[in-house]
Amino acid sequence: MKHIIWLVAALALAGLAGCAGPARSPAPPRALQAATARYQMGIDLDFYWYKNMNVPQAVMADALYAKSLGANAVSIAFPVCGCGSTATAGPSTPPPAALGQAINAARSAGLAVYLRPLVSQGDQASSRVQWQPASLAEWFRSYQAFLLPYARLAQHTGVTGFYVGTELSRFAHSGDWAALDAAVSRVFHGPLYYSANWSDVDEHALAGSGGPPVAVAVDAYQPMPVAPDGFSASWADWTRGLPQGTVLSEVGILTRAGAQDAPYSWTSSDAPFDPGIQPAWFTAACHAVHAGHLGGIYFWSISVGQRLDVASTRASYDFVAAPGAAAIKGCFSQLAGA
Repeated sequence: MKHIIWLVAALALAGLAGCAGPARSPAPPRALQAATARYQMGIDLDFYWYKNMNVPQAVMADALYAKSLGANAVSIAFPVCGCGSTATAGPSTPPPAALGQAINAARSAGLAVYLRPLVSQGDQASSRVQWQPASLAEWFRSYQAFLLPYARLAQHTGVTGFYVGTELSRFAHSGDWAALDAAVSRVFHGPLYYSANWSDVDEHALAGSGGPPVAVAVDAYQPMPVAPDGFSASWADWTRGLPQGTVLSEVGILTRAGAQDAPYSWTSSDAPFDPGIQPAWFTAACHAVHAGHLGGIYFWSISVGQRLDVASTRASYDFVAAPGAAAIKGCFSQLAGA
């Protein structure tokens, strides 16, 4: 298992002129303070772009909402079209200029920013966990060409960490990652991450995912039984197998009774709407992060541009203005005080 790569940040210290008394180093920028905190306490922003979208306004609203919950970071997920044997921008992929606006808005709110491209599951018959392009070599060439402008943007805008891939379990250990990682590292000098699927934890397949120099995070949608204490024991048992410092890059669950049996499933069922499952799930996950000395947790998700004052009344992963949001706020308060 590869250890988490931590950000090495260099601060330029400005000389203080005209001050009586000893000079003091200025406080680091707020986003840098968040990036160097003990835990990444984050919200996933799901960014599907459209023409004439007011990106700064939408992302600033999302960032301030995340801050109101106590977050110190956001992960901005954006879609990649896994179109056949190539990776390209799709109609909802934000162009670099739009993503730059999103990054600047979140950082100006005092949040560390992590970028996370996601192969869109609408572009193939199976989930990205089961999908594999017909030609890995061709796909990696096109994926590298797609990623590099975003990696350069990440370096230019002060992004804290960059994900080279997410949930690509069928080829997570391909040797083709090495060249991709090296190319990204040449233009982005912060830490690189790869989000492994939860099932890879059970298969002991985390080590080396996404290439040797990459820190492995986990999208945590593992099924869990309900116990007398809720989900606390189940979450503690599951995270016990993760190395210290591991970041949970997605934690989410549908607000539907019985969703703990398949938290990864978006499909509907006849089970009733249950807004109480999210706070129980989130609270147990947070306790496990603290007890297991993990590196952080990101809650899935806020869709960029959605209303932030209305709770969903249907089964969804949405936690905004709902009991799940209160649980997130309690989680971040616990981790901040740890």
